[in-house]
This record gives sequence, C-alpha cells and structure tokens, in this order.
Amino acid sequence: MLSQTETIVVFSILIAFAVSAVTLSIMILRRGKLYHRLKPEGRPRRWVLVSALVLFAVFVIWFPV
Repeated sequence: MLSQTETIVVFSILIAFAVSAVTLSIMILRRGKLYHRLKPEGRPRRWVLVSALVLFAVFVIWFPV
C-alpha cells in the first residue's frame, strides 16, 4: 500500500499533467504562437482537441461522484 506522502505525490503529478494538457490544448485551439510553430501536417485537428477537452471535463465532473 502507498503511504499518505506517496499518495499526495502521485496525485500532485497527475494534477500537474492534467493542467499542462489542458493548457497546451487551449493554446493550440486559440491558434497562438505554439500553433504556428507546429508544422502544418503535424497540427492536430480542432475537433480532436475539443472532444478531448470535453471528455476530460466530463471525467472531472464525474470523478468526485
């Protein structure tokens, strides 16, 4: 079993990953500097990012329940 400190570290890392993923998705969706730095063939489709953000939002709402 994980100790309380290890559990907090794991949750902190997961929260950091979630925040960075959402931040990057929003930056790409806003078509800012990051979007223009990507090669045109490497840019993700907008509907993919929007659907991923919607699924993440549903998970965040559902998880505490």
